[in-house]
Amino acid sequence: MEDVLDILHGKYLEEGKRLALEVNLILSPENMTVFSTSVFDEIFRIMHTLKGNSAMFKQKEVEAISKRLEVIYDLIRRNKLAFSSEICELTLQSVDQILNWFDEPNSVNRNIRRNQRNLVSKLSKVHALATSVETSSKKRRANSLSAFSTILESFKSFPVFHVHEDKSRLPLVLKAALIKKDWRK
Repeated sequence: MEDVLDILHGKYLEEGKRLALEVNLILSPENMTVFSTSVFDEIFRIMHTLKGNSAMFKQKEVEAISKRLEVIYDLIRRNKLAFSSEICELTLQSVDQILNWFDEPNSVNRNIRRNQRNLVSKLSKVHALATSVETSSKKRRANSLSAFSTILESFKSFPVFHVHEDKSRLPLVLKAALIKKDWRK
C-alpha cells in the first residue's frame, strides 16, 4: 500500500512541477504581448488543480499559495480585477516558491517558510483590495437603485400614471420600472 502512495506522491510532485513551469512559460516576457481571457482561464485552471492536488496530499504551503492565486485569477477572468505587473510579479514569485517546495519537499527551511508567509500575505492583500473595490461598487449600485426607487415612489401621486394604459409612450426608464414592480397599486 505504501508503494502506491509513494507512486501517487511522486506523480503529484511531477505534475506540480509541470504545471508551475507552464505558468512560468505563460507569463514569460516572450509571451507577454496581449493577454486574453483564455490565458487567465488557463492560469486559473492550473492554480485550481494545484490547490486540489496539494490539499489531497496535505501540502498546506502549496495549497495556501495556489488557493489565493486561484481566487485572484478568477477575479481577473470575471473582470473584477485588472491584471497588472504587480500581479504578474507575485504570480512568478509564487510559482518559484512552489517549484522550490516541489524540488525539495523534505528540506523546507525557515527562510522558505518565511517567504511563503510573506507571499501569502501579499496575495491576500491583493484579494482583499479587489474584494473591497467590488463591495464598494455594489454599494454604489445599490444606493443608485434605492434613489431610483424613491423617485419612482414619488411618481405614484401623479394621476397620469394611474390612468395611463399605453405604456409604449412612457419613457424607457419608467417602462423598465413598471416591468420590475407594479408601483401603481
